Amino acid sequence: MLNLLQLRMTLAGHLPRSYLVRDGLRWAASFSTPALNSDDQGHLALRTVRTDDGVEIWGKASSDPSQSCKTGNPPRTTPQNRGKTGVTGRNKIPPASTPIEADTVITNTQLNYFERLSLPSLFGLSDTLASNQTSISSNRAKQTLGRRLCVWTKALLMQDEQVSIVCPRCYLVWPLGTVLETLFAFYLPTQYAWHTFTGKRHIASVQFSRNLTAHTLRSTESLNVPHPPSHSKTTNMSVLPKDFEWGFATASYQIEGAVDQDGRGKSIWDTFCHLEPSRTKGANGDIACDHYHRFEEDFDLLEKYGAKAYRFSISWSRIIPFGGRNDPVNVTGINFYNRLIDALLSRGITPWVTLYHWDLPQELHDRYGGWLNIEESQKDFEQYARVCYKYFGDRVKNWITFNEPWIQSIFGYAIGVNAPGRSSINSQCSEGDTSAEPWITGKAQIMSHARAVAAYNKDFRALQQGQIGITLNGDYYEPWDCNEQKDKDAAERRMEFYIGWFANPIFLHKDYPTCMREQLGHRLPKFTDSEFALLRGAECDFYGMNYYTSKFARHRDSPVSKDDFNGNVDELQEDKQGDSIGEKSGLDWLRACPHLFQKHLTRIYRLYGKPIIITENGCPCPGEDQMTREESINDSYRIWYFDTHLDAVSKSIIEGGSDIRGYFAWSLLDNLEWSDGYGPRFGVTFTDYKTLERSPKKSALMLKKMFAERQNLKAVAYSNSVGLATIRKER
Repeated sequence: MLNLLQLRMTLAGHLPRSYLVRDGLRWAASFSTPALNSDDQGHLALRTVRTDDGVEIWGKASSDPSQSCKTGNPPRTTPQNRGKTGVTGRNKIPPASTPIEADTVITNTQLNYFERLSLPSLFGLSDTLASNQTSISSNRAKQTLGRRLCVWTKALLMQDEQVSIVCPRCYLVWPLGTVLETLFAFYLPTQYAWHTFTGKRHIASVQFSRNLTAHTLRSTESLNVPHPPSHSKTTNMSVLPKDFEWGFATASYQIEGAVDQDGRGKSIWDTFCHLEPSRTKGANGDIACDHYHRFEEDFDLLEKYGAKAYRFSISWSRIIPFGGRNDPVNVTGINFYNRLIDALLSRGITPWVTLYHWDLPQELHDRYGGWLNIEESQKDFEQYARVCYKYFGDRVKNWITFNEPWIQSIFGYAIGVNAPGRSSINSQCSEGDTSAEPWITGKAQIMSHARAVAAYNKDFRALQQGQIGITLNGDYYEPWDCNEQKDKDAAERRMEFYIGWFANPIFLHKDYPTCMREQLGHRLPKFTDSEFALLRGAECDFYGMNYYTSKFARHRDSPVSKDDFNGNVDELQEDKQGDSIGEKSGLDWLRACPHLFQKHLTRIYRLYGKPIIITENGCPCPGEDQMTREESINDSYRIWYFDTHLDAVSKSIIEGGSDIRGYFAWSLLDNLEWSDGYGPRFGVTFTDYKTLERSPKKSALMLKKMFAERQNLKAVAYSNSVGLATIRKER
């Protein structure tokens, strides 16, 4: 066994003194002696810094710790204080040729990118942890000291009086080698982080070259770290159950191509893309990823990635080209999906089928207005669903009626940026009524869902023994000013307009949220008694959740516009203090907020009481739309995004008691991202749109490892003052 002294010597041999690691070791800063010291007040004194590029350092407003910023994010730097030491703010440090000479003080509560943890505590030799007994949580001024969330932490600082070492948060990646190209994070409450290191494991040391260009991890000898005597171990349980479904998701129009082959009829997206190509940046789904001809190749990738399940959508117009209940069925289309389903099952991959992912047959739109006709559309959708149950239900046991009906109604009929492109507030749209049409189409989708579920429950469930649900999108909202009741109400109201609009009738079998009735009045269609009876008979088995990001909500004092569909709320990405809701991604609207994902999961489960399947979750990396293939496959940001969001899933299960049964990453392939064209790349597989060659990204295989670790982990709940649950790995 390697004792502490030997460990110090080992680490000291690799480190000049200390290193600060930020953003997954994208850069490192070398500190002069001693680099990091803790004073009696628990402050860390950061001394002279030399870097190869710019570095962000946070200061402190005063010597009184109580006056420091309550979260990890200090106030923004002003032109008057920029570059000064001892001033709260983000100070860009110049290159190595001009190092900072004066001391800069960082309070423990302002540590955003690493946690303090003493080496004696780490190895169970002392029960005294670092002075920071609070969580480290950035970007939220409302989060007070002692808050448990610290998901923004990127690295873990292990320190004693002789040596400091900064490692990636996720200890599981330590033996993997290079860390220069990869972001890592792992959700661990500060005061219990070291429990993860108990048991037999390899302890990593970080080796840097003198010029700070090579960043590698080396594994040293195994240590058997004892459990601390002051914490009692309770019942073991799996973090994720063995039968937890996980895999990747796609949608028919985004990947299939072959839009005019084998009898497929036109959809509203075919028309939308070709009628005014500028609305989709000149892109269309005519070829897309050519999945129609390459699905065997794509499923080989799924098998390689270790996926247990695959979520895809069926093209309504490929099954019934004209869409109607009295229109002929396309046998060739049926045969295509039969081959696709069989190919999945032959690889041991479970199919999850979405019946509608926004591609309404164009004929139905021309015939009676599509979703604008509540009565006709629900009858046609029921018949389409019955055809799918009949031909595929012997093998498909997991059905999703609609994908994100909110997007269909708002993007398609309020702002007109999606098919069919109807809006009265978008100058590119020649038709539409933003004040009325979204609410009509919303009810049409709700009742179509109800009829499809009721049909399955009545005529197919007993024989086929499957399950059925719906996928709803919905961001989580926090108040812009956490001290302002109006903003708290605005956040709740925004989620009611976003999620409650569909979830209340579908899962609770009751009317729309009261705030919607109050604002929209007669424009919001009412449910009849017979419709409520149909909804009650359309009991779902699960809640499908698509989650990507969160936002701040701010109340508007101005009168409500008749075209408003947000509940008279401003949506913002920075709060009143200027703190960002989360880390920027490759799209302006998407910021990574894993800590709010946990809140969202717990809220939805407690409100609607159904098992949750996360049917989409993912992101494009910053700048990925401009990257080469070689750059894109090295998708470190996406790895971090998946890792932290899966941690949020585990936390919601363990701490929130949520019943979460599956997770689908968006997406299997880079594909047509609707009106954004082929720019954003959400896939774990790089698609060359010229050659259609597929290239796996690092995140694809990392997801397999993430799930393998979580499904083998044993959660051990330790009694403590705040009731936290911690996770440790037993070898």
